Amino acid sequence: MNGLEIMRAIASGAVPPPPVAVLLGMDCTAVDDGHVGFAAKAAAKLTNPQGTIHGGIIATLLDTAMTCAIFTKLPEGKSCTTTDMSVQFVRPLAPDDGAMTADGYVLNVGKTRATARAELKNAAGKLCAYATSGAAIFDADFGA
Repeated sequence: MNGLEIMRAIASGAVPPPPVAVLLGMDCTAVDDGHVGFAAKAAAKLTNPQGTIHGGIIATLLDTAMTCAIFTKLPEGKSCTTTDMSVQFVRPLAPDDGAMTADGYVLNVGKTRATARAELKNAAGKLCAYATSGAAIFDADFGA
């Protein structure tokens, strides 16, 4: 399967989600060519010492959305991994803020490198963070 087919299979439940998605309670909510969305519930277990959702959790949601969006553009036998990422935090998220949604979009895909952007919003639809990233594209054997 190509990347888009794999992501659609994950979103439909035909393929199990990756372990990190299970760990953080992330659900794949949207899959399109060049776009992937994830949602996770803000919760006390995801907070930092200041009582807000940890920046690393937010960055993980953004990174996952961007990398998976890039993956939707890749043919069978190719995969990608993040090489760099820049996150801008706009407003904090509280553990009782409800759903956090991250939507990733492809900016460019080349033979060996790709770029993407993503936004993370709270349940009220307010922007909480956004990011850009680069990714390396490489040959992968998922069956091995």
